[in-house]
Amino acid sequence: MPLEIMGVNVENEMQRTKSAHREELNRFDQRVVRTMDKEITLVQESLTRAGVPLMSATQDASKIAAQIRVLRLLEDMLQT
Repeated sequence: MPLEIMGVNVENEMQRTKSAHREELNRFDQRVVRTMDKEITLVQESLTRAGVPLMSATQDASKIAAQIRVLRLLEDMLQT
């Protein structure tokens, strides 16, 4: 028999609360990802304007990986 406190089924209420928390966390995660994507695009556009090789606004993972390699190479060059 489910535990009830003051006429409230505690187990059902806990499940509803957990579900609501999961949904809110999912919405939060989606907002964070959208914000990060916008920031990445802004940085890519800025680096494109600065004339950095291979820089362009893209969502393509392989192009982003190439951009990261270019930035690391430039960073290494600046440190030596």
